[in-house]
Amino acid sequence: MAGEVVAKVASVAFFIAIARELGQGTFGDFVFGLSLSTVVLYAAAFGADELLARNVAREKALVHHMLVNVLAVRSLLVIALIAGVLGIVTIGGYPFETRVAVGLIAVGVGIELLTGAVQAVFQAYEQQKYTSVTLIVQRCFVAGVGVAVLLLGGTLIAVSGVFAVGALVGLLTAFALLRWRVARASVRVDTRLWGTLVRAGAPLGIAALLFTVLLKLDAALLGFLKDSVEVGNYGAAFRLVEATMFLSWAMSGAMLPWFSRQVRDAPVPLWRSYELGLKAITLVLLPIAIIYTAYAGPLIDLIYGQQYDDAVVPLQILGPMTVLYGMNVYAVIVLISRDRPGEFSRPAAVILLQNVVFNLILIPRYGAEGAAFNAVLSGVLLAGAAFWVVGKVMGPYSLTQALVPPIAAGAVMAGVILLGGFTIPAAVAGLAAYAACFALIERVVFVEDFDLYARILRAARGRGMGARTVPHELGS
Repeated sequence: MAGEVVAKVASVAFFIAIARELGQGTFGDFVFGLSLSTVVLYAAAFGADELLARNVAREKALVHHMLVNVLAVRSLLVIALIAGVLGIVTIGGYPFETRVAVGLIAVGVGIELLTGAVQAVFQAYEQQKYTSVTLIVQRCFVAGVGVAVLLLGGTLIAVSGVFAVGALVGLLTAFALLRWRVARASVRVDTRLWGTLVRAGAPLGIAALLFTVLLKLDAALLGFLKDSVEVGNYGAAFRLVEATMFLSWAMSGAMLPWFSRQVRDAPVPLWRSYELGLKAITLVLLPIAIIYTAYAGPLIDLIYGQQYDDAVVPLQILGPMTVLYGMNVYAVIVLISRDRPGEFSRPAAVILLQNVVFNLILIPRYGAEGAAFNAVLSGVLLAGAAFWVVGKVMGPYSLTQALVPPIAAGAVMAGVILLGGFTIPAAVAGLAAYAACFALIERVVFVEDFDLYARILRAARGRGMGARTVPHELGS
C-alpha cells in the first residue's frame, strides 16, 4: 500500500496535467479511450491472473508451466482485441487524432495486462512489494515524461504514446524483478496447455470481467451518448475515486494466497477471517469516502481548476464508491480463492444489465451526474449480492460485527465536519473522532475483536524485540 501511494500520486499527477493542459474535451477523449480499451481488452485476461495467483500460491512449481503459456495466449488475444477497439472508433466516426490516441492507449492497456500476469506470480509468492516497484517505475515514468511533453505543447496523441511506452517500461521492470528476485520461470511454450488454461480461467475471468466492465462502462457509455465535456467531468471525479482503489486491491490481494491455502477446519474459521477483512477494508476506506463527499468542491478546484466545477456533484455522488468498490473486490477475491467465482458472476451479470439499462435512461438527460448515480446504485446492489453469496461459501458471518463500528464512527466523523463548517481543522477533528469512536465501540461492544487487535500489537512488539513465536491465531 505504501509503495502504491507513490505510484498513484504519479498517476493522478499525469491525469491532472492532461485535464489542465488539454482541456475538458481532450481529457474526455483520453478517459473515453482508456475506459473503452479496458472494457474491451479485459477479456484477454480470461481469469488467468487469479488462476496463477491461486494455483501458484498452493504449489510454487506450477509457475514454470503456467506463466509463459498464460503470456502467450494473452498476447494473441490482446492483438485481436486491439484491432477490435480500432474498429469500434473507426465505425463510430471519431476524428483521426482520437482514433490514433485510442489505438495507442489500447496498446498500453494490453501491455499492462501482460504485466498483470507477472504481478500475479509476485502475489502468489506473497512478494507484493515487487508489484509496487513495477507500478512506481511505470507511473513515475509516464507522469514525468507525460507532464514534460504536455508543457512542451504535446497533443493527445503524444501523451497517449507516452502512456503506451510507460506500460512497456513497467513490463520490462516486472520481468527483471521476477527473474532476479522471485523465480526463474521456464520459457518453454506448450500449446497443449492453452485450452486447459482458458477453460480453467474462464469462470474466474467472467467474474473479474463483469466487475471491471461495471466499473468502466459508465464512462464508455457517456462517450457514446453525450459529448467529450461530459466524459471529462465524469472522468475528473471518477479519477479521484479510482485513485484510492489500490488500497482495496492491496488488502484483498494480500489475503488471496492465505484464503487459497486454508482448509475448512483451519484454526481461524473462514467466515471469521472474511468478517475481519471486511471490517478492515471498510475501516480504511470509509473516511476517504466521507472526505470526497464533504469536500468535493474544494478538491475539484484545487486539483483541476474552476473549469471543472461541473465535476463537483459527480464526485459528491461517487464518494461512496470508494467503500463499495473495496467491499466488492474483496468478495471477488475471496470467492476466487475458494474456487467459487461463479457464485459472484451470476448476480454480477444481472446487475450489469441493470447498469446498462439505467445508463441508457439517465445519461441522455442527466449526463455525468446520471452516470455517477447509476455507478453507486450498481455498487450497492452488487455489494448486497456479494454479502449473500459469500455467506453461502464461507459460513454465517456477522455483518453487524463487520460494518456497524466503522459506519457508526463514520456518522460521528460526518457530524464533526458538518459542525466545523467543512474546514480543514474540521476534517482533522473528524478523523480523530472517527478513530476514537471506532475504538470505543470495539472496546465496549465487540470485545473479542478488540482483544485480537491487542494480541496483534503485542506480537508485533515481540517480533520487534527478537521474539521467535507469535500467537497461533496470528500465525494462522
